[in-house]
Amino acid sequence: MAAGILLQRHELAPFWAVIAGGVLALPIYRINRLACVCMAVAAPFLFFRAEQATPQRAPESPEIVSGFAVVVPGTLRALYGDCVVRPLEQAQASHPFLLTGQIGEWRVGDVVQFRGSRQALPAARNPGQFDRAAFYLGLGISTEVLLPDPADAVEVGFEAPAPWWQLALWLRERIQKNLTLGVDPGAVETAMMLGIVLGDKRALDPATRQVFRETGTAHLLAVSGMHVAIVAGALLVMTLPLRRHAVWRGALVLAGVWVYCMITAMTPSGMRASIMATVLIAAGCLERRSISANTLFVAAAAIFLVRPSDLFEAGFQLSFTVVLGLIVLTPPLWHWWERRVKHDPFIPTILLSPWERGAERVALWTGGLLAAQCAAWITSTPLTVAYFHMVVPGGMPANLLLSPLSSAMLLAGVASGFAGIVWSGFAWGLNQMSAWLAAISLGIVQHIAGFPGCAIPLVPRDFMPRPEFSLIVADAGSGGLHLLRTGEEIRLIDAGHARELRGLTLPLLSWDGVRKLNALWITHGDAGHAGGARGVMDAHEVEQIGLPETRDRSPVRIAFERSVVETNLSVVRLKAGVHGEWAGETHWEILHPPALHRDRHADNKALAIRLRHRTGNVLLLSDLGFSGLRLLSERHPDLRAEIVIHDGGTGADPVLDPSTILAFEPLLIVLNRGVTHESRSAIRAMADQLRASGVSVWEQETHGAITLASDADSIRATGFMSGASIVIRKR
Repeated sequence: MAAGILLQRHELAPFWAVIAGGVLALPIYRINRLACVCMAVAAPFLFFRAEQATPQRAPESPEIVSGFAVVVPGTLRALYGDCVVRPLEQAQASHPFLLTGQIGEWRVGDVVQFRGSRQALPAARNPGQFDRAAFYLGLGISTEVLLPDPADAVEVGFEAPAPWWQLALWLRERIQKNLTLGVDPGAVETAMMLGIVLGDKRALDPATRQVFRETGTAHLLAVSGMHVAIVAGALLVMTLPLRRHAVWRGALVLAGVWVYCMITAMTPSGMRASIMATVLIAAGCLERRSISANTLFVAAAAIFLVRPSDLFEAGFQLSFTVVLGLIVLTPPLWHWWERRVKHDPFIPTILLSPWERGAERVALWTGGLLAAQCAAWITSTPLTVAYFHMVVPGGMPANLLLSPLSSAMLLAGVASGFAGIVWSGFAWGLNQMSAWLAAISLGIVQHIAGFPGCAIPLVPRDFMPRPEFSLIVADAGSGGLHLLRTGEEIRLIDAGHARELRGLTLPLLSWDGVRKLNALWITHGDAGHAGGARGVMDAHEVEQIGLPETRDRSPVRIAFERSVVETNLSVVRLKAGVHGEWAGETHWEILHPPALHRDRHADNKALAIRLRHRTGNVLLLSDLGFSGLRLLSERHPDLRAEIVIHDGGTGADPVLDPSTILAFEPLLIVLNRGVTHESRSAIRAMADQLRASGVSVWEQETHGAITLASDADSIRATGFMSGASIVIRKR
């Protein structure tokens, strides 16, 4: 109950967190009354901790702040490169925040004087997008200070962190350096070594990460229970001479485990595993059963005391469930296997030949591994489906083959990191062996990932009825990204910026269950519209490429067209007058630009596309500028559309005149949010003028991504962030 109440007070869960705490307390009480007593006694501490740990409430609008802050160590700094600082003012000492923008190469402990715009961390603005605000809120951070200029923050001093942090940072730096001795620092094998030993995956390319995700082995690249268990096991073997002194032996092993936890930046998963290892080793020192449901629930209670928010984190739920599955399911599975491979108990073992005894030991050892893998796969699959929307049948063989290899790499890497401090030659040899093991591991996962059915996606939207016509207008800042479904056909009109490929474009396609695109159209060559096109082609099968017939000097478009030529894909040239019909009774027509149209601005040569469905007409204007819109209205004076979508806001030549859009007599106008302060101000000013004319205007600054979906006789627009909806009926 205390954990549930704390979560409610911590504002990380709704009211039902209290109920969840009560439900969790029941099995704990049935299995381990001591855990419940500990949690009840610690309740006052939990309430005090809730008051101290609650993140600072973010401002509703950006505000200018200034002051002094010190760079603090931790997971975000070590694994993501984020600059987390703690203000030196005592009144705010418990509320760290992020410094973003033009920041310097500061060390942990540097004191900086800053002045910038304090604002809330951005939440996910599109379906499938990483929710940055929720991620940092779980780590106690809710705000960031944006520094638009490098001169907005200067280093003015140094405040040394705690001695144990100094030791951990020094060891991490030396180990990181020693792991690259004798190997190529830029090789994927070296990146895998850093991921397995230190949990640092920044050097891993996205393709390699995806292969590990598809084979269910991504947990090997992050410090987790397996890593801590291997380190603890190695330390137990090294301290065998102290087996008669269980307490001293346990203290040394636990010291090593927590040193490793601090070296790996105290990640949430590493802390959970270290706490659980502490409980298990302490149980062994007290001559209690170490691996049991009893100690597991005591470890869970201890984790809630240290990190109460873990209850609703996928990592904790997966690790706790898998360990519980190993405790409960592995023994019956192994005994079932043992009865089938072990010799007749009435036959003395001495009568067996050496070959038979060896084969029996290998069979029993293999059966133990298979039983553990089956138990882990069975218990993790429901949560894998719930959180990651996939079933990974290839995870069992992949983990079975990679677990011994990754264990050897971890031990060799830790030995290399520490031994290299004394003698670099020893580290050089261990790194060569680790690189060889990493190459074998990478080949195995790539081979398994190539098998059909290795990972079966289970997208929730695939099990829901889909409308006949739907259009997702993604919030791509100043760019364009439109995902169109007509019947069973899927088309992507513009692909956003290249820098948004992994964070927006591909997650959106995955969320919507896209496996193949019938077409990928580019409206014009701006980087915000064509930059991510090549990445989409590499990640998904594309049947057709659509490009404007008019030329522009965009290097992004030129590079994309060259890559299209290399793939031999079908290419259609689009210009005014080209039209056709798609599935779902959807007619399309290119209205702009006309053939041989010339303009010094690429925006004014962007495609204007009209989509006509029985429930309404949609006009996609990309970020067509003022002169382009004026030419479009002159060539089509009778053009009418219920919904108009414009990705610009300021245009390329003078600021857009609202009358050019009102000429189409829309019922709903969708405007993007821009990325600069000037563009956002211009968009808001234009939206106010349009609203004054009696037209509904939806700004993506407020609504985020907007989904248009056909109904029986209308089109419903729904905002992703706001949850608001409006029904537009065809005139």
